[in-house]
Amino acid sequence: MKLVNKKIISLIIVSFLLSVTIAPVLAQTSIYDIKNNLNKSADSGGLDTKTQSSIPTIIGQLINYLFGVLGIVFLAYAVMGGVLWMIAGGNDEKVARAVKFIIGGVEGLLVIFMAYVLVYVILAGLKFATQS
Repeated sequence: MKLVNKKIISLIIVSFLLSVTIAPVLAQTSIYDIKNNLNKSADSGGLDTKTQSSIPTIIGQLINYLFGVLGIVFLAYAVMGGVLWMIAGGNDEKVARAVKFIIGGVEGLLVIFMAYVLVYVILAGLKFATQS
C-alpha cells in the first residue's frame, strides 16, 4: 500500500515539474504581438479600433467591471460558507454560521444581479429615448 502511495506521489511531482518547466517555453508571444494581431483581425472584420472611448463608454465599462468584481466577492462568500459547513463536523453553531455565510452570499448575488438588470434597463431606455 505504501509503495503505491509513493508511486502516485512521485508521478504527481514529476507531472507538476514537467508542466512548470514546459510552460515558459510555450509563452513566446508578447502582449504587443497579441494586441497587434487582434487589431488586424478587427480591422479585417470591419470593426473600428481607432476611435477614442467616450466618457459614457468608460463609465459603462467601469460599472460592468464593478458588477463583475462584486459578483466574484459574493460567490467567494457563498463558497466559503460551503467550506465552513463541510468542516463544521456536525457542530450546530458552526453549521449555523456557515448557513449565514451561504445565505449572505446568495442574497448578495441576487442584489448584484437585480442591480445589473436595473442599470441595463435604464440605460437601454435612455439609449432608445435619445435615438428619435
